[in-house]
Amino acid sequence: MAISPSLAVQQCEELLRKELQDNQARNILAGAKRVIEMMLSRRTELSDAYEELYTRLGRTPQTLRLLFEVLSRAPGQYSEVQISKERKAQKELRELNQRIAGLAEELAKQIVRKSTLNDTSRFYSETHHHIFDVIYSAAKESKHYEFQQYVQEHTEALQSQFGLKYWQSISSVVDAIGADAINAEVKASDSATVAATESRRSGRSDFVKALIDQMEKVVGLSKHHRISDNTLASLINCALDLDADTLLDGDYIKHLRQRERMKRSDAKERT
Repeated sequence: MAISPSLAVQQCEELLRKELQDNQARNILAGAKRVIEMMLSRRTELSDAYEELYTRLGRTPQTLRLLFEVLSRAPGQYSEVQISKERKAQKELRELNQRIAGLAEELAKQIVRKSTLNDTSRFYSETHHHIFDVIYSAAKESKHYEFQQYVQEHTEALQSQFGLKYWQSISSVVDAIGADAINAEVKASDSATVAATESRRSGRSDFVKALIDQMEKVVGLSKHHRISDNTLASLINCALDLDADTLLDGDYIKHLRQRERMKRSDAKERT
């Protein structure tokens, strides 16, 4: 005779099914759908985890629902493939800023040289000499009708009111673009991405760190509502569909959490 699932298991699986139904109704998050279906198919492995989660969070089902939402979406957001793409994007942004700075410096020099020849030679290059002329030309070329219709008449009035000496030269604006690029810091848009990309080499720990960050920041699981190492390992194993040879255990999660706490502590001391 089959043993009926406990109340904890029933409640947790009911939340998972509700999340699955909502996603299917809106035809979104196919990756999350696969994770939820995997979790529902691996009840035996997750029973102890469900018992703990229900004991800790059962009185706040909204928090438990949010935890499952974060868990089901995390593999798609912070997979090794996705984090690899983010690392490449980070590197490319830094390289592009360097290139933009170099190109801007060279362009500014050429513009200054052109202006000098315009002023000293018997030839004149009929190119833009006012920064607003550049903006008007860009608006025309890009068909930016909102600017042309609502803004340009006001800037033209200012341009007529104040002579050329009151405005930045085109070359100085280009210089500013280069300075902005060279001084720009490439930052992640969220703390989970920071956690997933801070190590020098990619690995499964990237996903685990991102998930822990999401659970702390999005779900609000502080040290007072902390999920045990074993439960977190079970949830990750099912969410990532790990096989017997690659399963994570509680010790792995424990050591990773310890390393992260030491990093945060060292960072606070340095500041």
